[in-house]
Amino acid sequence: MQTLNHTQAVQRLASLAALNRRVMLGIVGPPGAGKTTLAARLHTTQAALSQLLPMDGFHLANEELVRLG
Repeated sequence: MQTLNHTQAVQRLASLAALNRRVMLGIVGPPGAGKTTLAARLHTTQAALSQLLPMDGFHLANEELVRLG
């Protein structure tokens, strides 16, 4: 896993788009770190070639998800 700043992330997304095949870019970090904001900004740089799949709320531990059914 790489740690990238915004400029590096934009460059990485552009290089992935240039591969002309489907790829998935995951953005991870602690709550409140700006993952959703970064994802939205990256999507705007390659809007014609990308989709944004928000995963907000999928942060509970497996044990808690099982408990909740």
